[in-house]
Amino acid sequence: MRVRIAVIGSRQTIEDLQSIANEIHDIEILPYCYQNPQETSALFVEAEKTADVVLFSGIVPYYYGINPTTKYSIPITFIPFHEYMVSASILYILYHLQLRVDQLSIDLPNADLLFNIGRNLEIDVSSLSIKEYRWIYDEHEEKVDINMNEFVEFHLNSMQTGKSSFALTSIHMVYDKLTQLGVPAIYMKDSEQNLRTSLEHARDLARLEQSKQSQISFLAFAPYQKLSDVEAEFFLQELHAIFTDHAKLQISTVKLKAPVPALFFTTRGVVDVLTQAETQFPLLIEFETRIKYPLALGIGYGYTIIEAEEHAKRALDHALDRKEQGNVAYIIDYRKRLIGPLGNDAKIHQLRVDNFKIRELSERTHVSTKNLMKLLEFVEFTRFRPFTSIALAEYLGVTRRTSERLIKKLLTNQIVDIFGLEQAYELGRPSAVYRLNDDIKKELLKV
Repeated sequence: MRVRIAVIGSRQTIEDLQSIANEIHDIEILPYCYQNPQETSALFVEAEKTADVVLFSGIVPYYYGINPTTKYSIPITFIPFHEYMVSASILYILYHLQLRVDQLSIDLPNADLLFNIGRNLEIDVSSLSIKEYRWIYDEHEEKVDINMNEFVEFHLNSMQTGKSSFALTSIHMVYDKLTQLGVPAIYMKDSEQNLRTSLEHARDLARLEQSKQSQISFLAFAPYQKLSDVEAEFFLQELHAIFTDHAKLQISTVKLKAPVPALFFTTRGVVDVLTQAETQFPLLIEFETRIKYPLALGIGYGYTIIEAEEHAKRALDHALDRKEQGNVAYIIDYRKRLIGPLGNDAKIHQLRVDNFKIRELSERTHVSTKNLMKLLEFVEFTRFRPFTSIALAEYLGVTRRTSERLIKKLLTNQIVDIFGLEQAYELGRPSAVYRLNDDIKKELLKV
């Protein structure tokens, strides 16, 4: 089954991605083209309805398209800005347009990339006209508008004052405006390899999400008060009737006889619908209306029936401990994280890890069980292939700096080894590639 990738970007970038996607048999491109990056928010709303994953063509459309504090129903990623885009553009200008570097005005999100290239090529870039917008990578409570006319004015002023004679821009809309004004300019284009890698990464994110959605899930219900046999029978019948009314959710009855709890079997995808992506469980209100007293709910995820049922029962115990609140729901997921109580103040806690080998390894290496569980999940997903700090950061949903700190600790404690160096492009500093230590791999595979 092909993965549907919604690409939100400029017409040219979408065309470039489509030509590459034609060579990848298991993906399908759903194009969402914009003229102004401010349109991407509305485009994303439509894309989320039809795609398995959304790929923004760069940091600017991504910035406008999503709210970083919102939990979306499908994975989201964007094509990263990197050194190759700058270096290839500069080399093109030097050798094809026969211009000098000091004739350029440049805008880009991270000026450090330009200075790295200058050092590697032994070119002085310190006197260039540079406009940086590094702030776009930061989290903002409110969106700060990117004034495209300000970028255009920057390039125009640089030329009018004699500081430059050619514009190199990282923003497609700025390039369009400059060319309309007759200003000599080029747009930083990406390499075919990076575009391909971005498509494959988006596909892998979708596959991961699909594997999570198919996980086994159990729902365990119990009232806070003690029930007589007659009351318990009524309780179980009403639960069954409510889920029968919601038959489209594909929930199967597992145990519907006294004593409680009542157990129901389904998939994680169905639970995501019921809990509105693990934020609340509105059906509990319907249950209380029909049954006339509040309920506790435990939800368990797992890759086996036994694991999911055990997690549901443990989550139910946590919910029953909150008797004074009533209608409380908790989740224990396949990573043994306790999530809840579901609602606006839901928190995530890492439960005590019962497996002796994980605990022993944690104590020996001084790496938390939480990080060891995350690492095990990641390397299993990547099938134990070598990885970079960027790949680990994207999988865990953390910054590259946080990923590098974790890897440093893993290296120090000989949990991972340096496998080699990855030179993605001819220019720029190579990135270290890591792999799980063979002895640690043997230990973790026994977990």
